[in-house]
Amino acid sequence: MMKAKPLLLLFFLIAGFLLAQFMPVNKMPVVNALPPRPTAVPTPVRPKLDGGILELHMEGRAPAGLWTVVQWQDIQDDWHDVVGWQGTLDEGNIKTWWVGAENLGTGPFRWVVKLDGAVLVASEEFFLPAQPGEKLQVTVSLD
Repeated sequence: MMKAKPLLLLFFLIAGFLLAQFMPVNKMPVVNALPPRPTAVPTPVRPKLDGGILELHMEGRAPAGLWTVVQWQDIQDDWHDVVGWQGTLDEGNIKTWWVGAENLGTGPFRWVVKLDGAVLVASEEFFLPAQPGEKLQVTVSLD
């Protein structure tokens, strides 16, 4: 008699499963499309310039291989290279560097142009731009 109960239970489980396969199911249509929405047009945001620009202009014919470096002067009047502000001239015999807000108005600095390690020309002393968005142009000539 004990064996009849588990068999009867198994029979009802299988019968229920089979009946469930053939019962009609109220299926809702699947909608994958979203309703139409207006497309937002992004407004261009201009970043606030909190620093300035330092730009070297080289007049005259610039030989290939020129190296430019910005230097700062210490209280003993010795000049030191600014590590991040060194490089070759860009197109148009210009070199441009970004000045962070923390450096605005500081100095004195100078711009040095070298060829094979020898100094060809050094600019007059200058102070970095004083205001955010300001550009300081320093012009030197090899002639």
